[in-house]
Amino acid sequence: MPVIEAETIEQKQSPDNSAGEEMRDGRRRRHRVRSRVLGWLLGQDTLEKAREILVRDVSRLGVGFESSWMPRLEQMIKIRIGMGPMRLARAARVVNVRRLGNGTFCVGAEFC
Repeated sequence: MPVIEAETIEQKQSPDNSAGEEMRDGRRRRHRVRSRVLGWLLGQDTLEKAREILVRDVSRLGVGFESSWMPRLEQMIKIRIGMGPMRLARAARVVNVRRLGNGTFCVGAEFC
């Protein structure tokens, strides 16, 4: 079973004291938890193989992960994080894809 490493990403309150906003880039609406745990992109049907991914961070609203497969922007995906009773399986929409130097892709997806 993989070892899970996690740390909470610090967030600052905006000048009007509204919670949940990150001042750094203005994109974050909820706290993220950084991790390095295996996950899977599930196939659209039972015959399609699941693709293994490395989950980098998770929040209430979405997930960031690395994949050897490049999804399309706006593509709907099914993702499973973790195993056994501590697993999360959700549908998500791809909102960001970046190519990394090692031939993989950094993907951001918003839960549906």
